[in-house]
Amino acid sequence: MSSWFSYWHTHPDMKCRANKARVLVASLTYKLLLRVEARCVQREEPIQVWATLCENTGNNGIFLHSPNPNGTPYPYEYEGVVWGSEVLEEAQGVVDSVHEIGKVKYGDETVYIIRKRA
Repeated sequence: MSSWFSYWHTHPDMKCRANKARVLVASLTYKLLLRVEARCVQREEPIQVWATLCENTGNNGIFLHSPNPNGTPYPYEYEGVVWGSEVLEEAQGVVDSVHEIGKVKYGDETVYIIRKRA
């Protein structure tokens, strides 16, 4: 894997079909994060990988970011994120101790960010 990423992301529940199955979507989002992290281990170039858990499950996402020619700052600084926050109720027990959870407000929505601990 040698390409660059400028806040590339995907949404596991893009069509917002699982707002009633929030625990399932949180678990799926986290499992996808783990798979992406495992794939990025072989990468020689630096990369950041994180997930978001949102009040609207359609906004949950997996993000990849690296140095890139677009001029977007690297590394991503997670501005405004309060680390060590409690996670959404439906995500409790989903995230392991290798990862940390932060919380940030974007407009009217609270977003939880999951990343590997440094």
